[in-house]
Amino acid sequence: MSRVLAFDTSSPVLGVGLSGGGGALVRTERVVRGSERRLLPLATELLDEAGLGVHQLDGIAVAAGPGAFTGLRVGLATACGLAQALELPVWPAMSLWPRAIRAGLGGALLVMLDARKSRVYAAGWQDDVLLHPPQDVAPEVAIGWFEGSFRATGEGALVYSARVVEAGGG
Repeated sequence: MSRVLAFDTSSPVLGVGLSGGGGALVRTERVVRGSERRLLPLATELLDEAGLGVHQLDGIAVAAGPGAFTGLRVGLATACGLAQALELPVWPAMSLWPRAIRAGLGGALLVMLDARKSRVYAAGWQDDVLLHPPQDVAPEVAIGWFEGSFRATGEGALVYSARVVEAGGG
């Protein structure tokens, strides 16, 4: 079983996960500023809880976007620096994918992150097929990808919840 440390710094909710050994551990924390100061302490907490050292890791996964530029830069730099020091592979992942998995694929699913300035980073799935790859769009554009009912998740879905519900989303 691979032991993978994962970082998601694509939004104001910082996420660190550790998989392997038959389960997964996760820490999330809302961070307005200073995610670079919280990322490694959260990772250390997870490794300590799992009874693992960094040299027992098999790789590092990291959200590679879309998302906030500064946050992504922090996560990618941390993941790459740690992986280089430990001689481990880095696996980048679309930041909207874990949110889709957590919501549960099936049916029409819209995942949105708030990009600010009346924009969202969004992707849309029908069942387990990505129909609308990640885009930086107005919320109405992303919400308009689906006719009829759909599920919406992510920080952007919360920010634009009234528009989502009005369009048939839940």
